Amino acid sequence: MQGQGDRVTNLRLVDGAAGTPARTGSAPRPSTRTRSTRRRRAFGKIAKQRSGRYQASYLGENGERYLAPVTFETKGDADAWLSMRRAELEEHRWRPPDPQPAETPTLRDYSEIWLERRRTRDGQPLKPRTKDLYRILLDKQILPTLGDRHLADITADDIDDWYAMLLPAAPTRRAHAYSLLSTIMRSASTGRRPLIPDSPCKVEHPTVLHRTFEPKPATPQQIAIIVENMPDKYQALILLSAWCGLRWGEVSELRRKDLDLASMSVRVERAVVWRKGEATVGTPKSRAGVRTIALPPNLRPALKRHLAEHAMPGPDGLLFPNATKTGHLHVNTLSKTYHRARQVAGRPDLRFHDLRHSAATMAAQAGATLAELMARMGHSTAKAALVYQHVAEGRDRIIADRMALLAEPGVVQSTGIDGPRAET
Repeated sequence: MQGQGDRVTNLRLVDGAAGTPARTGSAPRPSTRTRSTRRRRAFGKIAKQRSGRYQASYLGENGERYLAPVTFETKGDADAWLSMRRAELEEHRWRPPDPQPAETPTLRDYSEIWLERRRTRDGQPLKPRTKDLYRILLDKQILPTLGDRHLADITADDIDDWYAMLLPAAPTRRAHAYSLLSTIMRSASTGRRPLIPDSPCKVEHPTVLHRTFEPKPATPQQIAIIVENMPDKYQALILLSAWCGLRWGEVSELRRKDLDLASMSVRVERAVVWRKGEATVGTPKSRAGVRTIALPPNLRPALKRHLAEHAMPGPDGLLFPNATKTGHLHVNTLSKTYHRARQVAGRPDLRFHDLRHSAATMAAQAGATLAELMARMGHSTAKAALVYQHVAEGRDRIIADRMALLAEPGVVQSTGIDGPRAET
């Protein structure tokens, strides 16, 4: 998209306006009849861009050519804009358009500002890990090709060309990179002081991510086997993750003051993330992640024993410190023993994060509504909670068998379901 005063480039005229580029090669000339019946535009020019939009331009009283500040979706819209400019000239109301604003920043410069000022939907700064991910996508996938281009000079065709060459064998990173660039360009075209009239990210049918891995939740029996085969100091960690659905960053930041065995609850207010080998304590993944979770009574003996034998002292003592009890436990420290324990349980596929998935599934089977599940798991949207509402293996068969019972005489009353009613 181009503003007034820009050079006309990569345009193809769509009418018989004066200045039509000379024909080259041996392309056939139109018939005499076609040339004689085609109308010449009396005022201005309309040119069709490769993006499919239309650019209008005209000569002012000073003999200089002026472009419309925006491109148009239809040729009729461009023609209407030219008609207004012509009326201004004929009625001596025309004034040269205001000078173009200062040159827009490069995508590289603007993305730096955007990354620092970007906020989540609830107004919070980006999480450190999210910012790191965006930085990697910018540095490796976006900026090498487009970084030194000024925002106003990046066209839809440029984006199409960049996307066509972008990671064809890595659809996930490809989708993430395009989504990030689209968000940045949309920010540049909106707000109180838009830098460009419209975002050039208009790729048709971009890559859509499909969930290719559907984890199978662990059963209570499998969880018990995993716990039994873990070192004593990590057993309570597995129990809290598998029965309360805590994320790794949440469970590894728990402190004595967060665990209340009198009320059998655990308070989640913080989470730890690792960046370049250093632990950084912040808030949970979303605002909804700050929550109080009721503990299943079956966890009491293990948690009580853990507090007495393994947790660091004092209210701020970490429940699950590292081996030297000098700081946070890293997930890699747990990997070897956890992988061996899940193998014994017959679940070599069970990732640590799948323990959270298992907790959500058991809560749903215990009767938790969607709202209750969202509160317990710390989800800010129903969509996120639904990801974890998979049915454990065999549960669907139980439901089907119970449905079949409804067809048998006398079962309707025993199930508490109302019997047949007369039509109204």
